[in-house]
Amino acid sequence: MNETKVLRVNPDYLVEPFDNEVVLFTLNGGQVVSLNQTAHLVWRLCQQKMAVGEMIELLTEAYPDQADVIRADVVTALTTMAEHGIIELPDGD
Repeated sequence: MNETKVLRVNPDYLVEPFDNEVVLFTLNGGQVVSLNQTAHLVWRLCQQKMAVGEMIELLTEAYPDQADVIRADVVTALTTMAEHGIIELPDGD
């Protein structure tokens, strides 16, 4: 995944906290997706129009004990969200 690209958030999704997770859903009820805390944080960073590399850097600084898994976790969260149409990956990724 190109770390210089800024991902686009699908504005059709709304967010609702639910237990220890966050649920994203569309108003038409066509899609409901549950995000864990890590994926929710990545989604919020996407809303701030951060590049993938900036997200990884910010999270690595905030959670240095998790530095060895942050890159993979961010990429996994972004890939899953893209598969569900929550975000759009830039062309070529």
